[in-house]
Formats: sequence, structure tokens, C-alpha cells
Amino acid sequence: MIEQVTSPPASQDAPPTPSASQPPQDAPASQATPTTPQDSPPTTPRERPAWAPESAWDAEKGELRADKLGEELARLSKIEADDIARREALPKSADDYKPEFSPDVKLPDGWKVNPEDPLWQQGKEFALKHGLTQEQFSELASMKARELIAQQAFVQEMVARRNADLGANGAERVEALHKFFDGSFDKETAAELKAGMVTARQIKALETLQKALVDQGVTEFSTLGRENTPSANGAYPENFDKLPFAKQMEIHRNLKAAAGK
Repeated sequence: MIEQVTSPPASQDAPPTPSASQPPQDAPASQATPTTPQDSPPTTPRERPAWAPESAWDAEKGELRADKLGEELARLSKIEADDIARREALPKSADDYKPEFSPDVKLPDGWKVNPEDPLWQQGKEFALKHGLTQEQFSELASMKARELIAQQAFVQEMVARRNADLGANGAERVEALHKFFDGSFDKETAAELKAGMVTARQIKALETLQKALVDQGVTEFSTLGRENTPSANGAYPENFDKLPFAKQMEIHRNLKAAAGK
């Protein structure tokens, strides 16, 4: 009823079972496949910062050049120092500017600098406002002086032509009109009238005006100036030449009325 059970023989095909004391064999390592490194992208040089001067920037390397930066800083320092020294040397007020021209400006004979001319004061205030040096102010004034000298040369040329057109006694005729204006008008009016006597036509027109006034019986004029003529009751006042033209006419009318003319 019972029987002995025997274990079946091990299969010859089954792999041997390793014992606990025998370590397992390492699996064959897989052959490593060499990898090909990829090409790195080219690096772009860093752009120049806005604060970095272009003269001190190495565009190829994208970096500052210390030597060039030092030169630039030294240059800027010198500019600042020169500007400070220049400002310290400027005149402190408009009156500190001297009314003088550059050395190359030569005034015509009979001309001189008039420091009281309002044009000087205007120029001084302009120079102070814009921070001009004395040298710059003098050159600015010289520009105006050259303009006035050129104008005067033109006037002298016209005067020479005027006198030639008037004939041999042209200068004497002009001088006679000068004396007439000086004795007939105030100083400013006479000066303006004389300044406009630059052509022969003007002189002839003014001589016509002079003759019309003389024909009214105020006084008589020669080519060299006015000559007093005695009135019917004696003579004109000694200061007659210095009286305004209107006063001269009044005196003459009174003298003529007293004489019954």
C-alpha cells in the first residue's frame, strides 16, 4: 500500500545551479560606442557698453583696452581743467571788458575809440552773457569796426566823386553849406544834414534851398559862409551867427519892419 518515492534524475540539459558561495559571473560588458562631439557654436564678442568710449574698446575681443581708457580719461581731465581755468580768467562784470580792437584794426586818420558809445556797452553785456574772453570780445568789436571803416572808405570815395562833379570850387561850395547849416539849425540837425551831402545833385538842391531862404531877406551868404549885412537902423546883433535860424528870421523881420520895408 505504500511505496518508496525516488527523485527523478537531474536533466542533463538544465544549467547547474550556482551555490550560494559561488558568485555569479559578470555579464560580458557591452562594447562602448565612441560618441562624436558636436561642433560648439562660435561665441559673439560682447557689445560695447554705452558708457565705454569707442576709442578704448577692442571690438574683436569685446573688451576695454586699459591703455586707451587711461588716455581717454587723461584727455577729458585736461579739457575740464582748461575749461575751469578759462572761466576763472573771464571778466567778472560787463565793465571789466576793455573797449579795444584787435591789433590788426587800423582806424582812419581823425578817428578814435569812443568808450561812451552805447554800442560798446551793448557789446560788453553780450560778451558777459555768453562767456566771451577779452580776446574774443575784441575780435567781435573788430568785426564791427571793419564794417564801419569800409563804409567810411565808400563815403570818402563818393565825396571825392561829388567834388569832382561840382567842379573846381566843389569843396568850397560844400563848406559854405556846412556853415549855413551850423548857423541855421541845432547841432544834431546840422550834423545829420551834413552827413547826407554825398552827391553833386544833393549839393545843388541844398544850394537852391539856401538861396530861397536868403531871398527872404534873412541874411546873405558867400561861397565861404554867411556875411552879416547891416540893417536899415544899424546892424544885426553881434551874436547873430549863434542864434537859431528861426530867431535870426524874427530879428531880420523886426529890423526890416523898423526900417519901413
